[in-house]
Amino acid sequence: MKMILEKGTYYFKERSITYQVKEDLEFKVDNSLYFISGNNGIGKTAFIELLLIPLLKKAQLNFAYLEQNKDNQLYTIQASLALCNKFDKSKDLYINWLEALDYPTLLIADEFDKYQSSFQKILHTTINGLFLVSHLGRKKDYSQFKNIKNITISLGSKGVRMITLENNYNA
Repeated sequence: MKMILEKGTYYFKERSITYQVKEDLEFKVDNSLYFISGNNGIGKTAFIELLLIPLLKKAQLNFAYLEQNKDNQLYTIQASLALCNKFDKSKDLYINWLEALDYPTLLIADEFDKYQSSFQKILHTTINGLFLVSHLGRKKDYSQFKNIKNITISLGSKGVRMITLENNYNA
């Protein structure tokens, strides 16, 4: 399965942010890992929420999103699992959550370093694709993924955010 973010300019009035995609960007879902990188405040989270998630929904892909604000989401996940009677205290909270979601095809983790205690367990589930944002670098072994790429968001002229997909992965 693959998705295309089409070439063009994307303006989001509600966030006062513009993204420029100079060429069609193809994202493959099969056994793929995408790092989303850019300076603090450049718009990585907005990219996820305004471009990536709508693209995943359009492709009708089953995905889960671990937001940047871990603490708020942590309580929501715990409450949801308790309401569904799916909370197993012997398992990691995020593994419980992924099981309750029937192991989505993709996982988006914004600032995934906040989830490090769970992350290695998550990597060994049936998730087939990851989109990761991190400010601490990439120190883990991701050799189980055959397709590893970098989505870079940089500041262009007049405050426009430029989105590029780099085929060369640098650890």
